[in-house]
Amino acid sequence: MPPIVRAAVWSDGAVRREACATAVSQVGGPGGLERERRRCRAALGAARGAALDYLIRTAWIERDIDRAPTSVARRAERFAARRLAAIVQVGLVRTAELGGMTELQLRGRVSRDAALVALAEHNLGSLRLDRQSLVKYYRRNREHLGTPEAREIRAVITESRSVALRALEEARRSDFEAVVRRHSVDRSRASGGRMVIDVRNALPGLRTAVFEARPGALTGPVAVRGVWWVFKVERQIKPRARTLQEAEAQIRTALRGEREQAHVYQMIELLRRRYGATTQCLTAVRSSECSR
Repeated sequence: MPPIVRAAVWSDGAVRREACATAVSQVGGPGGLERERRRCRAALGAARGAALDYLIRTAWIERDIDRAPTSVARRAERFAARRLAAIVQVGLVRTAELGGMTELQLRGRVSRDAALVALAEHNLGSLRLDRQSLVKYYRRNREHLGTPEAREIRAVITESRSVALRALEEARRSDFEAVVRRHSVDRSRASGGRMVIDVRNALPGLRTAVFEARPGALTGPVAVRGVWWVFKVERQIKPRARTLQEAEAQIRTALRGEREQAHVYQMIELLRRRYGATTQCLTAVRSSECSR
């Protein structure tokens, strides 16, 4: 087994074995113990196969990039640079680390995916968007491209109903922002509990409470997914439609994402036809991408 494959499989397997050992140790009774062991074995096998599939497809991509004109590699580098800049800008590198993926792994995945998109463009045609496609998408999604109805609120968010009731009583007698700083567990505490809740994306229970509340009136406590809200509506924000010109950047991003995804699926099938029959794996390695 090549070192990169062996390292990936062992690393992934070690993490999952530790998780499984913890789960098995917490299961009571011999029947439950055996079921948990079988579940763990199946999960480890699936993880091993998925890791190998990913690495094999990556090897196919690298081989195809090496054989393609140098312009394809340069295009892949530009794609990767743009995506990494966007990721860093919104702080997703740190998010990836917290989710178990290191920054190095994230950068490697972005570079691999950028190479796949560049190959797709080279083999399957350009992803450039014409004006007709933009107009058609705008007409089909006009209501979703605008700014939805929303409410600007200040909120105290607590982990218990008793604290929420105390905050409500204090808010009736003193400055609401001071109450937020004393009791809220949410990061909005830094801005005095100020936030915008829009009708499109708010959690159902919170959406109903916020949009039925009278502006300026204290409302709550409202239970939403394990926490308690006390809030007041400070401003009503009316929905606003956007013109094609205003929404063009968003439309281009959405359309390009759709087309890239379709191209990527086609490109993987093309790579499978090119290299699948000659991808030899050792008996110990089980992968759907190994030649039969």
